[in-house]
Amino acid sequence: MELKLKKLGCLLACILLSGPMLFGLRASAAEVNYAPYKGYEYDSNGNSTAAPVGYELSRRITGTDMALPDGLDTPTDIFYDNADNVYILDAGNSRIIITDTAFKVKKVFDTFYDQDGNEISFTDAMGVTVDKQGNIYVADTQNTRVLIFDSAGKMIKMLERPDEVLENTDMPFAVTKLLVDHNDQLMVLAPSINLGAFVYNQKGEFVRFYGSNEVSLSIGESISNFFKSFLSKEGKKSLISKVPASFSNFDIDQAGFVYTVTDTAEDIKGAVRRLNFQSSETISEEMVFGDLEAGSALAGSDEQKGAITQFTDVDVDSEGFINLLDKTGGKVFQYTTHGQLVSVFGTYGDQLGSFANPSAIESIGNRVYVADSIKNCIYEFAPNDYGLLYREAILGLNAYDVDNALDKWNQILKRNTNSIYAYESLGLVYDAMGDYQKSMQYFKLANDVSDYSNAFSEYRSEMMQKFWPLVVLALLSVVAVVVLLAHYYFKYTETPEGQSFSKMECKRLLPFYTVFHPIDGFEQLKFRNFSSMGLSGIFVFLLLAVTTFEYFCTGFIFNKNQAGDYNTLMVILQTVGIFILFVIANWAVCTLFDGKGRLKEIISVTAYALLPFIVSKFICVILSNILLENEGAFITVIGALGMIWSLIILLLGLMTIHQYSFSKTLLFMAATIFGMAVILFLIVLFFTLMQQTYSFVLSVIQEAMLK
Repeated sequence: MELKLKKLGCLLACILLSGPMLFGLRASAAEVNYAPYKGYEYDSNGNSTAAPVGYELSRRITGTDMALPDGLDTPTDIFYDNADNVYILDAGNSRIIITDTAFKVKKVFDTFYDQDGNEISFTDAMGVTVDKQGNIYVADTQNTRVLIFDSAGKMIKMLERPDEVLENTDMPFAVTKLLVDHNDQLMVLAPSINLGAFVYNQKGEFVRFYGSNEVSLSIGESISNFFKSFLSKEGKKSLISKVPASFSNFDIDQAGFVYTVTDTAEDIKGAVRRLNFQSSETISEEMVFGDLEAGSALAGSDEQKGAITQFTDVDVDSEGFINLLDKTGGKVFQYTTHGQLVSVFGTYGDQLGSFANPSAIESIGNRVYVADSIKNCIYEFAPNDYGLLYREAILGLNAYDVDNALDKWNQILKRNTNSIYAYESLGLVYDAMGDYQKSMQYFKLANDVSDYSNAFSEYRSEMMQKFWPLVVLALLSVVAVVVLLAHYYFKYTETPEGQSFSKMECKRLLPFYTVFHPIDGFEQLKFRNFSSMGLSGIFVFLLLAVTTFEYFCTGFIFNKNQAGDYNTLMVILQTVGIFILFVIANWAVCTLFDGKGRLKEIISVTAYALLPFIVSKFICVILSNILLENEGAFITVIGALGMIWSLIILLLGLMTIHQYSFSKTLLFMAATIFGMAVILFLIVLFFTLMQQTYSFVLSVIQEAMLK
């Protein structure tokens, strides 16, 4: 009986395990494609967020896989000629391996002779490229030369250090990378010489230097350079000059733009550049490449946290996607030409798909190949379903195929709801479709202010054309209200015949009277005892209210606040707290120096002076929901006018109640600010001491309890 049960159990296990295959299904474990790295992208604030992995290891290609008896030894570069030939620089063996795109070997060039028939070697060479005629160029780094062979492996020419253009430097011509442009000119990188790329014509003659990284000097360095001009030659030599960093690698796209990367630990402009034929920069300064944050669990291992991304190679594939090889984290960053991050993949480690020393990157179609000079292999990474979908969505958007792009980006959003790129792209799609309201919604979700402003411009124009009678009526109503208020204001500020004061010169309306008549108004506040704690409290509350209103209700284009970051206590301290601190400091300082203002009067003057500032803030919030990004100057001007107006009222008011001259008022205003700093310091010191006292008492009690 027990034996039968065992057989039945085995039969059931076999059915369960083979069931998915019997019905044409795969087991759920097989559906999960494993990668030894995490996928991530960045939100609008530059913080990394988890995202699906877009590229996965397709295969690991070794010398054995290519049927090479002695295998690969330190492959340092790989080049695809866009036909059907892949050139592998097997530097350790001083040979060039030519394969097809499936990495089946076609030819192996392992013996080379110079033009005199002497055998030559280029062990530890670092770069290889091929021109349209099939001529092979090798950057023989150790021997400081460029070797040129024909398609049969016969040497054509050798390029050595062009001494005639390098008279001012004795640095070696340690060439590392090569590139042939669309005019069949050869570009050569020698990082030890920071003049840019060496350019040679088809005859092998030096033509010019191409591009060089810019140096951004700090103020201190600029001053140092100024004084350096007065030093002797010996003094100048003793100073260390800041020089531009050299390119570490480059590639050329189908349009002829040259992409360069700079392997440097300094935060300089030009880590990734796109240059035209005149070597002018064509990449926007807003485009940022590599890891944007330090300390992220997604951005690298514990050893790599906080490290600066260092790019050692760049590749632009046939569809225009940019692949950047990072030696810091052992990763590949893939971007669009507009700087949109597509995928991040790769890592250091011993697992399959991990690198030891990634030395070169190349692409064939949508597949990415990375040579590892320590593991002596080439990794092939292929886009998975998510990666393919992402690339198709971007290509559809670039081709203005809005229907296809709309479907693709909606699918991406279902898989990755955190993707700001999906929201931004959907905004662009709806913008192209003319649905500006939806476009604005998606740009807002992506926190894309510039594109939101453009879409809002179109939406605002539509609304104004559609409802222009209401718009005109609203504008006329606003003008009418302003004119009416001005009329009654000036009417009530006129002193009636036979009376000493106007209707505005009363206790309840005095704050409004002081807006245009600060000295006269505050004299009455002092001598007619018109100060009011109730009105002062209302104005301080209005300041708190309008600050909160500004935080939440400022239009998206001009609002940099996050609703979740709102802190009621901090807002109270920044408004009511500063108000109280100013009043106490001014009272304390001016009391010591014969100030005639009482505490109650100082409170009223400070509170009443807030009126223009409060009104200007309210107007700015309203305008921020109407104006475009390039119209923000109006908000800045109105805000500045409100602040200046309030400061003038405050100065004149304090001058009046303290019976100071204007210059003395300015002096004691500065003293008040200093007093505020002292009081704040004492408050912080008090709470720090209280905290330390509490900790000390608590530790004593705990120790006593333990004994």
